[in-house]
Amino acid sequence: MKKIYLIILISTLTHFTYSQDISYGVLLGGNFYQSDNNNGENQLVTENNKLISTLNLGVYFEYGINDNIGIKSELTLNKKKVIYHKFDIDFEFEFIEFSPSFKYDFGVDYKKGFYMTLGPRFSLMSKTKYDSEDIFEKLNIGIQLGLGHRLMRFIDFQAKIDYGITPYFKLDNGNKSKFFGAYLSLFIDLSELIN
Repeated sequence: MKKIYLIILISTLTHFTYSQDISYGVLLGGNFYQSDNNNGENQLVTENNKLISTLNLGVYFEYGINDNIGIKSELTLNKKKVIYHKFDIDFEFEFIEFSPSFKYDFGVDYKKGFYMTLGPRFSLMSKTKYDSEDIFEKLNIGIQLGLGHRLMRFIDFQAKIDYGITPYFKLDNGNKSKFFGAYLSLFIDLSELIN
């Protein structure tokens, strides 16, 4: 009897997996960011208050619920750098970021054209240049809005704007520093390449 249940379970899972629009792959791109600080005296900002770029690498998983709606999740690794002008110290951070997003595809079929994403971003500070755990928040939460397009059968181009909701650094007087910027990425759909 157990074998029959196991066969039914395996065939149901196999049918469900193949009947749904599931894809996965890698993403390569850049993170363009700036530090937003609401205090002019003790600034913790990017160099010369300019937009800085860094490499953004990761993997993604996507699940199409129907012809227009899906869920797209990204797990990425990137670095950010800021200068604390009060002490003239450079801080470098490494972040592991998880970004689950609601995806709306404007095409007739899912993954066939122009789309929009919206969702939170959870950044875990994994490493800093200095031992500074007491002044930096390990977890940073942001919000992201993106637009993308399927360029080829297995390549997507996507641009997202990003704004930090929670601070990564708290000043003594209660003022807060947040990151904002954009991500430009190419997604290589490995599930399309394999099939």
